[in-house]
Amino acid sequence: MLRLFAYIRGDNQQAMIIPMTIPVLVHIVPSTVPSRISSYTVQFYMPEICQKYSPPLSSQVHPERCPKNERYVAVRRFEGFMDDSNIAPQAAKLATDLKGTQWEGCATTAAISGYVVAGYNSPFEFLGRTNEVMFMFN
Repeated sequence: MLRLFAYIRGDNQQAMIIPMTIPVLVHIVPSTVPSRISSYTVQFYMPEICQKYSPPLSSQVHPERCPKNERYVAVRRFEGFMDDSNIAPQAAKLATDLKGTQWEGCATTAAISGYVVAGYNSPFEFLGRTNEVMFMFN
């Protein structure tokens, strides 16, 4: 997350400061070890100027275009700062919420292939923080 923050604050080859966008998405692939996150990819939306032209280059950050796929999303909202202590429990609560519904299978898939968390606040906002955990499915 710090590399991405440095990138948008101008630590890129063009020294371009990029306006922060929301939400910031984190794709998490769960570890086989309980309560450990094995890998994550942080994503944010580029402002329009960076969509018209190539985004600034960096050896530390690798901008990619996301495919435009139609998907469905099961979402659970939660408050506070996102960290290892509350992300996995929120994902487990979403899985529990989906039990017995036609979408129960997406919770099983998320446990294997991963899920997404979204943060909607600046890191400098301490109160009223909004986050979501999401299971994507077709």
